[in-house]
Amino acid sequence: MTLGFGPSSDPAYPELVRRAQAMAGYRAGGELEPFEHAVENAPGKADEMLGLYRSARALGPVTVLVNRQKLPYGEELWLPLMWFFLEAYRGPIPFKEASS
Repeated sequence: MTLGFGPSSDPAYPELVRRAQAMAGYRAGGELEPFEHAVENAPGKADEMLGLYRSARALGPVTVLVNRQKLPYGEELWLPLMWFFLEAYRGPIPFKEASS
């Protein structure tokens, strides 16, 4: 799974970028990608990925890639798939948060 995000003019954006850069699998977005920063990780890092997704989604759109490809319904499906790998399942993300 790859989460791509940015750019954003929100004051919280630099901190989000620092968090992403500290994660294994960080890379700068490529020339052909619609985002500035990306984090690619395995299911073993589901907690970190979920936290990053929630923070990035609060600032703007997030691109979700599966095997570095944008798939139909990728963003809608990756969260339920990752829930199986969360160490402490906290319940579903509220609809308002997931759809904004």
